Amino acid sequence: MGLETLLPADFCMTSRTNGSIKYFSFVLRDRARSRPAPGELKMSSGVLVVGHGSKLQFNKDLVVSAVAKMDRMKEFGPVSAAFMQLNEPDIRTGIRALVDKGVDTIYVQPCFLASGIHLTEDIPGEIGLEKGETEATMMVDGKRINLRYCEPIGDDDRIAAILADRVRQRAQKG
Repeated sequence: MGLETLLPADFCMTSRTNGSIKYFSFVLRDRARSRPAPGELKMSSGVLVVGHGSKLQFNKDLVVSAVAKMDRMKEFGPVSAAFMQLNEPDIRTGIRALVDKGVDTIYVQPCFLASGIHLTEDIPGEIGLEKGETEATMMVDGKRINLRYCEPIGDDDRIAAILADRVRQRAQKG
C-alpha cells in the first residue's frame, strides 16, 4: 500500500520522476496542525483556575500545585493558573496563554472555598460577565473565546473529610 492510499490527495503534492512518487511535507505539516488524528478529538477547551494571590509564595505554590495535578488528569484540555492580585499571571494573561494553546472554550474555576465579592463581582467583571451570568464571549487576538464561569469549592463532603484527616493527623501526635 502506497502513501497515496493512506493520505488524502489534498495532504500532499506529488511529482513523478523515474516512476517514483515524491511527497512534499509542507502541506501535510500545515494540515496536521489543524486536523485531529483519526480517533482523536480536537482539543478546544481548557481550564483557568483563578486563585486570590498572596504576598506569601507558599499560597501561590498551593494553587499552582493543584493546577498541575488537575492538568495531569488529562480530562479537560490544558489547565493553567491565574491570580486576581499580587501574583502572576493575572486573569487576562492566563486566558491569552490558553488561547495560544488552541483553546476556544475556557472554564474559569475559582480556587476559593466560598462566594464573596471577588467571586460575585471581581472575577466576573474581569472576564466580561454581567451580574448573574455564567457564560460570556471575549475576543482574543481576533478569535472568539467562550468563557464559562464555574462555582467555588463550596459546601462539599470532601472538604469535611480533609479537615477530619488533619485532625486525625494532629491527634496521632498527641
